[in-house]
Amino acid sequence: MKTLNVSVKIKPTGVFRVRGYGDPLMIELMGLDTNLTGPNFNHVDLWHPVGGWGAIHKFQILDRQAMNYLISIQPNDFNEWGFTLAQKMNWLVGVTDGTTPDRPYWTEGAKWDGNWHTFSFGIMVFGHQLVKVETDANGKPREWVFNTAFPNDPRKRDVVFYKPVGMRRSEIGKFTHQTHPWFIQRATAANHNPKPNSIDYNPRGIMYHPVWDLRDWRTNYGSDLYLAKDFLI
Repeated sequence: MKTLNVSVKIKPTGVFRVRGYGDPLMIELMGLDTNLTGPNFNHVDLWHPVGGWGAIHKFQILDRQAMNYLISIQPNDFNEWGFTLAQKMNWLVGVTDGTTPDRPYWTEGAKWDGNWHTFSFGIMVFGHQLVKVETDANGKPREWVFNTAFPNDPRKRDVVFYKPVGMRRSEIGKFTHQTHPWFIQRATAANHNPKPNSIDYNPRGIMYHPVWDLRDWRTNYGSDLYLAKDFLI
């Protein structure tokens, strides 16, 4: 009698896939539609009781260790996609002189490979990627309920939120996208061609983004940021 060996990957408790650009619910609630915004990185914003929505005015405060790690996890896939490390990092990390940043990450004082003095991340998760949320002793996601409205729907309601769980500082170097895709996400984009809301998983070849845990890399609004349950599958 032959034995069939089957390897089955099971998601850990508290791991969900994030909706993103082009998802009907995200268009309704957040306006994530290239018909409305044009091409964009495929961002899904977190919420704060005071700061509300938005991934620019709420930002995570990073450091040189974080920058070095971000650089280190970018794959060398030039032969396949034709993009250098510098092109990947220029897509991920902009530079600002106080004007509104236009990339997911940004530095002040110099570019990412220079002697910058601040390094920030517009707090979000990438759409169509996995994310992990805080759970109780039974593995059930912890829920927080706030009365608020979504950006594209001003009607206030009770909204259920989860708290995202990211990679801790002590875990730097321990994970890969292949082993922990909820901690090391692929950076995705939403394009308007060949049709609206075309999701690009390789904007400059494959690019990776760590979900920086809010306990170790706090934001300018502290660590109490939330991800709407409606945004997860």
